[in-house]
Amino acid sequence: MVYSQDKVYENREVTSQAYFQGGQEKLNQHINATLVYPTVTLENDYTGEVNAVFTVDKYGNVKDIYTDGSEVHESLTEEIIRVIKSTSGQWVPAQKGMTKVNMIFSVHIKFWISRSVTDKEVVTEKPGETLEQTPKKKWWKFKKNK
Repeated sequence: MVYSQDKVYENREVTSQAYFQGGQEKLNQHINATLVYPTVTLENDYTGEVNAVFTVDKYGNVKDIYTDGSEVHESLTEEIIRVIKSTSGQWVPAQKGMTKVNMIFSVHIKFWISRSVTDKEVVTEKPGETLEQTPKKKWWKFKKNK
């Protein structure tokens, strides 16, 4: 059987789903190492959830990234798109039979800020750090794909 290599398949339509090289844990580590909570959103307490949807093409590249139903500050959307773009070329493509095919994929990120009563103290891994001391602190929680 011949499958269209230009069509974008959903996960239930493929024999083998696309995945990040090294698996879900490596993807989590990459996001953790790459994602930076934008300063403007930290300063203004912008939080929210972003569902990034993209295509992993038949070569393992990422393309056609967009956010689905996410109503968050645009800097959060831009940041997750930047991070997802940085994974391009690091994916194992989906297969339908023995043919490599394009597959739609999504990653759900929840951005949050945890502050103490004094508003200037930020709950971090190191007690006593303040927002000014950690302007590029990564404040996010990764939720696994369903």
